[in-house]
Amino acid sequence: MKNRGFTLVELVIAMFIITIILTLSSQTFRTLILGANSQKNSTETELGKIIGTEMIRLDLEHVGFGIASNEANLPMAWDGTTLTLRSTINNGNAGTIGWLLLNCTVGSVPTVIVDRRQDTTVNTVVLLSKDKQFVANQSIAAPTTAQCLTCQDLNTNLTPANNYIASAYPYVATVSDGCSTATGGQYCNIITYSISTTNTLAKCATGTRNLLRRVGGDALNGTGGDRILECVADIQIRFDWDLNNDGDLLDAGEVDLTTIPVGSTTSDIINSMKNIDMYVLMQSGAMDPNYTFSGDLTMNGDLPAANAADGFNTAAVTNFSQYRWKVLKVSAKPMSW
Repeated sequence: MKNRGFTLVELVIAMFIITIILTLSSQTFRTLILGANSQKNSTETELGKIIGTEMIRLDLEHVGFGIASNEANLPMAWDGTTLTLRSTINNGNAGTIGWLLLNCTVGSVPTVIVDRRQDTTVNTVVLLSKDKQFVANQSIAAPTTAQCLTCQDLNTNLTPANNYIASAYPYVATVSDGCSTATGGQYCNIITYSISTTNTLAKCATGTRNLLRRVGGDALNGTGGDRILECVADIQIRFDWDLNNDGDLLDAGEVDLTTIPVGSTTSDIINSMKNIDMYVLMQSGAMDPNYTFSGDLTMNGDLPAANAADGFNTAAVTNFSQYRWKVLKVSAKPMSW
């Protein structure tokens, strides 16, 4: 059989077929890349949402932890825009997590009988008495009998008469104090949650912002902070308040409150606050000009209608109805009360 090369027509046809295959392959590859990027962004968003909501839950759960019942600054407050929380724990710092029990015997050096610190190298603690009265901010690295005498002053009803138990809560003083040090009070962390004033994320609707978590000096000054959630339109807070302090929230007349009752003390909050709910209105997906949002923003009646008093504010979001929205509810019962 005689060998021969390809004709010009055959070469043109072959090149045409290869071009079509490459074009189709290129389009398929591009679709796969876009799909992968979209899935990656979606996964990152969901992961960030999970981490953010867990941090919120932990902060709500630990509000008032280690706070003396006679502390002048309230363990929590909500003014409609900023949620303020106080606790010896800062969930972003392992050195503040945990507690201890000290045995104080008059005439002897106090001893640690229970140690639940996450970081046992942190020896600065807030001492509270049996009835959660403030005793002192001090170090247990080199205990002295003077600490026992301090405990004695606030535990005179314990038996036997010369033995005293004090609870202790570790703290890291490199963060600005959020409690009443000006009057010789205890040390605590102050943490705030609020919406940022700007948002440079292109994926977020105009008018949405970041939910910021601020600690210490940032919380006191309203500066800096860590981005906890993105593309947030608004937040709302509700408190479950036990009006008659019977521990039952199902009594007639006991309802969720939008603010702490005026005149409440730290002791009132410890006795009456049973649960805290944070509602976050978040963007879910890109703008779709062919879509009209019609979802429920009241959480089945938990909140008033959007743009009503104490309801979500959506008026500041451009083209709000052309985005999909999701309401996150983070609920926690303060564990220390």
